[in-house]
Amino acid sequence: MNGRLYSAADRDLIHDWASKWLELIKLNEVTGTDEPPWSSLPPAEMYEIRVARMTEAAQATGKDKLIKPIEEWGKLVLNCMKAKNYNRFNKDVVKWVGEVTSLDDLNRWLGLAMNIWNATPQPDWGRQSRLRAFS
Repeated sequence: MNGRLYSAADRDLIHDWASKWLELIKLNEVTGTDEPPWSSLPPAEMYEIRVARMTEAAQATGKDKLIKPIEEWGKLVLNCMKAKNYNRFNKDVVKWVGEVTSLDDLNRWLGLAMNIWNATPQPDWGRQSRLRAFS
Protein backbone atom coordinates (compact mmCIF):
# COMPACT_ATOMS: atom_id res chain seq x y z
CA MET A 1 0.00 0.00 0.00
CA ASN A 2 1.37 3.43 0.90
CA GLY A 3 3.84 2.18 3.55
CA ARG A 4 2.09 4.11 6.32
CA LEU A 5 1.88 2.45 9.70
CA TYR A 6 -1.57 2.66 11.23
CA SER A 7 -2.22 2.96 14.94
CA ALA A 8 -4.31 0.54 16.91
CA ALA A 9 -6.95 3.27 17.21
CA ASP A 10 -7.11 3.59 13.41
CA ARG A 11 -7.48 -0.15 13.00
CA ASP A 12 -10.17 -0.26 15.70
CA LEU A 13 -12.05 2.58 14.03
CA ILE A 14 -12.01 0.78 10.69
CA HIS A 15 -13.04 -2.49 12.35
CA ASP A 16 -15.93 -0.74 14.14
CA TRP A 17 -17.04 0.95 10.93
CA ALA A 18 -16.86 -2.31 8.99
CA SER A 19 -18.90 -4.08 11.68
CA LYS A 20 -21.57 -1.38 11.52
CA TRP A 21 -21.56 -1.57 7.74
CA LEU A 22 -22.13 -5.33 7.89
CA GLU A 23 -24.95 -4.81 10.40
CA LEU A 24 -26.56 -2.35 7.98
CA ILE A 25 -26.39 -4.91 5.20
CA LYS A 26 -28.21 -7.42 7.42
CA LEU A 27 -30.77 -4.77 8.41
CA ASN A 28 -31.28 -3.88 4.76
CA GLU A 29 -32.04 -7.51 3.95
CA VAL A 30 -34.55 -7.73 6.80
CA THR A 31 -36.38 -4.45 6.24
CA GLY A 32 -36.22 -4.45 2.45
CA THR A 33 -35.32 -0.76 2.33
CA ASP A 34 -33.86 0.65 -0.86
CA GLU A 35 -30.95 2.36 0.87
CA PRO A 36 -27.69 0.95 -0.47
CA PRO A 37 -25.42 -0.74 2.07
CA TRP A 38 -22.53 1.50 1.03
CA SER A 39 -24.17 4.71 2.22
CA SER A 40 -22.25 6.89 4.62
CA LEU A 41 -22.60 6.69 8.37
CA PRO A 42 -25.52 8.56 9.96
CA PRO A 43 -24.65 12.19 10.76
CA ALA A 44 -24.62 11.65 14.53
CA GLU A 45 -22.12 8.79 14.23
CA MET A 46 -19.88 10.76 11.86
CA TYR A 47 -19.89 13.60 14.36
CA GLU A 48 -19.08 11.32 17.29
CA ILE A 49 -16.21 9.73 15.34
CA ARG A 50 -14.73 13.15 14.50
CA VAL A 51 -14.84 14.24 18.16
CA ALA A 52 -13.40 10.87 19.26
CA ARG A 53 -10.47 11.28 16.86
CA MET A 54 -9.70 14.72 18.30
CA THR A 55 -9.96 13.37 21.84
CA GLU A 56 -7.67 10.41 21.14
CA ALA A 57 -5.06 12.60 19.46
CA ALA A 58 -5.21 15.15 22.27
CA GLN A 59 -4.88 12.50 24.95
CA ALA A 60 -1.93 10.91 23.16
CA THR A 61 -0.04 14.21 23.02
CA GLY A 62 -1.11 15.78 26.30
CA LYS A 63 -3.17 18.57 24.68
CA ASP A 64 -5.81 18.44 27.40
CA LYS A 65 -7.49 21.71 26.38
CA LEU A 66 -8.67 19.98 23.19
CA ILE A 67 -10.46 17.26 25.14
CA LYS A 68 -14.04 18.46 25.26
CA PRO A 69 -17.42 16.76 25.47
CA ILE A 70 -19.25 16.40 22.18
CA GLU A 71 -21.87 18.92 23.34
CA GLU A 72 -19.21 21.55 23.97
CA TRP A 73 -17.74 21.16 20.46
CA GLY A 74 -21.22 21.41 18.97
CA LYS A 75 -22.08 24.50 20.98
CA LEU A 76 -18.84 26.21 19.92
CA VAL A 77 -19.41 25.43 16.23
CA LEU A 78 -23.04 26.54 16.24
CA ASN A 79 -22.25 29.74 18.17
CA CYS A 80 -19.52 30.65 15.67
CA MET A 81 -21.86 29.94 12.76
CA LYS A 82 -24.70 31.92 14.29
CA ALA A 83 -22.42 34.90 14.89
CA LYS A 84 -20.84 34.42 11.43
CA ASN A 85 -17.50 34.52 13.23
CA TYR A 86 -15.81 31.60 11.51
CA ASN A 87 -12.28 32.64 12.45
CA ARG A 88 -13.10 32.43 16.16
CA PHE A 89 -13.35 28.66 15.91
CA ASN A 90 -9.88 28.35 14.38
CA LYS A 91 -8.40 30.89 16.79
CA ASP A 92 -9.81 28.99 19.77
CA VAL A 93 -8.41 25.71 18.45
CA VAL A 94 -4.97 27.27 17.87
CA LYS A 95 -5.06 28.68 21.42
CA TRP A 96 -5.97 25.27 22.87
CA VAL A 97 -3.29 23.51 20.83
CA GLY A 98 -0.57 25.72 22.33
CA GLU A 99 2.99 25.21 21.15
CA VAL A 100 3.59 23.13 18.05
CA THR A 101 6.80 21.79 16.57
CA SER A 102 5.92 22.60 12.96
CA LEU A 103 3.27 23.97 10.65
CA ASP A 104 2.42 20.39 9.74
CA ASP A 105 1.64 19.72 13.39
CA LEU A 106 -0.63 22.78 13.57
CA ASN A 107 -2.27 21.78 10.29
CA ARG A 108 -3.02 18.34 11.74
CA TRP A 109 -4.87 19.87 14.69
CA LEU A 110 -6.76 22.32 12.52
CA GLY A 111 -7.68 19.44 10.19
CA LEU A 112 -9.12 17.46 13.09
CA ALA A 113 -11.04 20.56 14.22
CA MET A 114 -12.41 21.22 10.72
CA ASN A 115 -13.60 17.61 10.58
CA ILE A 116 -15.63 18.35 13.71
CA TRP A 117 -16.89 21.62 12.18
CA ASN A 118 -18.00 19.89 8.99
CA ALA A 119 -19.67 16.99 10.79
CA THR A 120 -21.60 19.11 13.30
CA PRO A 121 -25.37 18.66 12.76
CA GLN A 122 -26.95 22.03 12.01
CA PRO A 123 -30.52 22.89 13.05
CA ASP A 124 -31.41 24.95 9.99
CA TRP A 125 -30.38 22.10 7.65
CA GLY A 126 -32.66 19.51 9.20
CA ARG A 127 -29.93 18.49 11.69
CA GLN A 128 -27.68 17.48 8.78
CA SER A 129 -23.98 18.24 8.77
CA ARG A 130 -22.19 20.13 6.01
CA LEU A 131 -20.73 16.81 4.90
CA ARG A 132 -24.17 15.22 4.60
CA ALA A 133 -25.91 18.26 3.09
CA PHE A 134 -23.42 18.68 0.26
CA SER A 135 -22.74 15.02 -0.55
